[in-house]
Amino acid sequence: MDEPRLRSPVARAVVPVLGGMAVIAALFGILWLAAVVITRNADDVQNRSGSDVFEVGRVDKLADSVARNGPILFPNLVGPAGKRPVGLAHAGPTDFDGWMVFSLRPAGNPASCLVSLDRRTKQLEDCHGRIYQATDLPAADRVQVIIDRDKGTLTLDLQPDVG
Repeated sequence: MDEPRLRSPVARAVVPVLGGMAVIAALFGILWLAAVVITRNADDVQNRSGSDVFEVGRVDKLADSVARNGPILFPNLVGPAGKRPVGLAHAGPTDFDGWMVFSLRPAGNPASCLVSLDRRTKQLEDCHGRIYQATDLPAADRVQVIIDRDKGTLTLDLQPDVG
């Protein structure tokens, strides 16, 4: 028996093109269905950048570092609320007590004018040359120091209001 063949030149040109278009349409339909299934609960997702907590390190080593070098500065600390320039100071009788977290932006200064630490003098200085103590700077907004006495670690909670 003879195999069925397309005899006219038009049929030989059009039928493969239509077949290819059908395959592409079927592939598009499958991918579209997959996208619908994957994103059907997209409205339920909470987008949050950054972590809620930042483990700074061992309390004893941090206390020694602050005593030797001055406050520890985190000018680019990023948490769920975005960029938070904060500093960490210690003035307690023990390694576990007397920690404070403060904003690196003095009251009235623009966001671009943060304090920096002069390593020689261990003093905090802003872009205008004004000298500050850690206690002179405002407390960091929504950042809390957490001391784990069992592990001996210090952690910054960047979302203390959120349960």
